[in-house]
Amino acid sequence: MPTCACRYDNPSLLALLQGNITKWKKAEGDEVAAGQILAEVETDKATIDWEGQEEGFIAKLLVPDGTKDIAVGQPVAVLVDDKADVTAFKNYVPGGVWGEGSEPLSTRGTDPLCDQP
Repeated sequence: MPTCACRYDNPSLLALLQGNITKWKKAEGDEVAAGQILAEVETDKATIDWEGQEEGFIAKLLVPDGTKDIAVGQPVAVLVDDKADVTAFKNYVPGGVWGEGSEPLSTRGTDPLCDQP
């Protein structure tokens, strides 16, 4: 089991209640660093680049390109610390309690994906 997995939630942008993932800029297995573009996110007003805030590896994209009407706070991807942990999420389907959308990305100790407090 991975030492820690974190979620990426649909970002809250101004008064946005939902958005669309136009195109992922990262794929499963890709390494990401803070500030890198993860995806193009479309709102009713504009299409913007969504920058990552954490570093790690994309273990699972939970929604494909073109997914529409994603609620703010809905998990859209799983990030792990170690590249070796990516394969553990190959068949992962979200189902655990993730908490509220306003909580930090790291769910260490509060999510079934993480096995350490």
